Amino acid sequence: MKAGPFIYIHLYVEKNVIENTKVERYREENMIGFGMRILYREPKPEVKEFLKSLYGICFLIFGIMIILAYRCIRIYWGMRRELKVSRLHAHPESYDYNLMEAWKCLEKLLPSKMTKKQKESYERYKMFLRTQMGSFHANELEMRRRAEVGEKDTAFNHLLYFIQYQRTGHIEQANEQIRKAEVLCNAETDSIIRSQILINRGVAYVLTKAYKDAEDAFEKAIRFCEENNMQVSELWTILYYNYVFNKTRLHPDMAYEEWKAELDILKEHLDMGNPQDYIAYRNVELELLRQTGAERSKLEANVQDTLAYIRNSKMPDRNRCMFEASVARVIWSLRLNPVHILQALNADKELIRQFPMPARYHCYKNIQSFFEIGLPQSHWL
Repeated sequence: MKAGPFIYIHLYVEKNVIENTKVERYREENMIGFGMRILYREPKPEVKEFLKSLYGICFLIFGIMIILAYRCIRIYWGMRRELKVSRLHAHPESYDYNLMEAWKCLEKLLPSKMTKKQKESYERYKMFLRTQMGSFHANELEMRRRAEVGEKDTAFNHLLYFIQYQRTGHIEQANEQIRKAEVLCNAETDSIIRSQILINRGVAYVLTKAYKDAEDAFEKAIRFCEENNMQVSELWTILYYNYVFNKTRLHPDMAYEEWKAELDILKEHLDMGNPQDYIAYRNVELELLRQTGAERSKLEANVQDTLAYIRNSKMPDRNRCMFEASVARVIWSLRLNPVHILQALNADKELIRQFPMPARYHCYKNIQSFFEIGLPQSHWL
């Protein structure tokens, strides 16, 4: 008898479930039927007009979004392109080297349309370019204005001050500025800027003949660049050029063969298939030979190999002339035989005359150096 209520309740629940299922199914069928009738029924004219206008508005909004997205992308890449062109004009070894043109490229840009990251890069580069042009006072006014509006001091500002004081011969003030720059470096400091600060800290020690402190600074810079996987060839070249130069001051009796390991490390960070990297590497090697008192024949061999590489490389003639002119400067500074380089440049004199003014000036300046030490002008026709 006790099992009865349980069976009854169970049956009652099942019955209700069945009835409810029938009701739900009936409702679903009615809803489906209503939906199908709505789909297949001819809509009223006013509904058609409303749908047409709605589709038109949506299409218009979508089109405007595409146009805006295209314009934003175009502006973004345009900004990057102009900054890249400006940096090319500011590179001393470039055929297009022209600081005024670099500045004109910056003036074309609109900071109001830049991303936050682009604007920061733009402002830093603008101040750096002013420093390259010797417009130190303008930078000082800009830094003062930023300080007045509450902007915090940065390591980059003191790096610029270091360059300014170093170029104007105020070595003590320059060293103090680069020390402050290193202190202000933090996680927000750009890795390239930080590496430049570390390198220049070593340069500052070299200028005061504190060679052991300079070695520690350069080795710290090397560790930082390795840990941050720096891929900038020019940065590595400058770092090792100064590092090797300083080592020759600390260990003047060491032979060239004992320095070869340092050059092999530098080679790992360069693209030796790139003419600019290859020539930069040979220049570091040449400086090492010179500082360690290598025989004149070794210096001549290095320069002649570099010159042969330039002649045989597949590069535009204008680039080849620029590199040859830079080799001329090296030959003059080492008082090596200038005949081969003068013959090469003489063969390209018509091409050099067609260079834009800054590039032409630098070529002529390097050539003129030979005549300042008494070479007969008949070498240059």
